[in-house]
Amino acid sequence: MARTVSDVRMPTSNWPPEGWYLATCLVAEAWKSPNKKTPAVMLTWGSPDGVYQWDDPLFVTGKAIGRLSLVATRVSGISPDTALPDDDEEAARFLARYVCDHTQGKQALVEIVATEETFIYEEGPKTGQKGTRIRHRVAFGGYDAPNANRPLAAPTRAGADGDNAQERHTGSRAAPPPDDDCPPPNDGSDDIPF
Repeated sequence: MARTVSDVRMPTSNWPPEGWYLATCLVAEAWKSPNKKTPAVMLTWGSPDGVYQWDDPLFVTGKAIGRLSLVATRVSGISPDTALPDDDEEAARFLARYVCDHTQGKQALVEIVATEETFIYEEGPKTGQKGTRIRHRVAFGGYDAPNANRPLAAPTRAGADGDNAQERHTGSRAAPPPDDDCPPPNDGSDDIPF
C-alpha cells in the first residue's frame, strides 16, 4: 500500500516560555538526525492543557549515555539497579530501546530553556545580514519525576473566549540555519540500529 500524507509525521515547535512544566510524553519513537544521520529517540511532549507541544531528541551515542540514563530513570521507570553492558555504545542502544518502549504516556517535569542565537540570512532580502532568534530546548538535565519538588512555571489557562491567557510563543522562523534539532518527516524507510 502506498504511503499517504497522513503517514508523514510533522515536526512540532510550539515551545512554552522558560521554566519547569508538567508534561506528558505523547510520542517516543526511533528517529535519525537529518544532517549527521545520528540515531535518536524523539520524544514529543505536550502540556496538560494542550497549548504547548515540542520535540526533544535523545541522541543514541556513547557520549549521550548520561542523558539517556537520566530519562530512563526519572521518566521511563527503569530500575537504578538495572545492569548495563560495559560498552557505552551498546549501553546507549539498550537505554534507547527502553526509553522508546516505556516513555509514551508518562508524565514528567520538563525544564525548558531559551537562548538567543545569531545567524546569517542565506536567502531573501536580508541575505548576508545577521539576524537573531530565540532557540528553545529542553535543558540537558531537564527531566525529573512528576512528584519532584520543582518550582513550576505559571500554567496556561484558557480564557472565557477560548484564547490563552498566556501568549503562545513559537520562535522566529526567519531563515534559520539547518540543524539537528528539527525532525524531518518520518517515512519509515531507514531502520535505526538500536
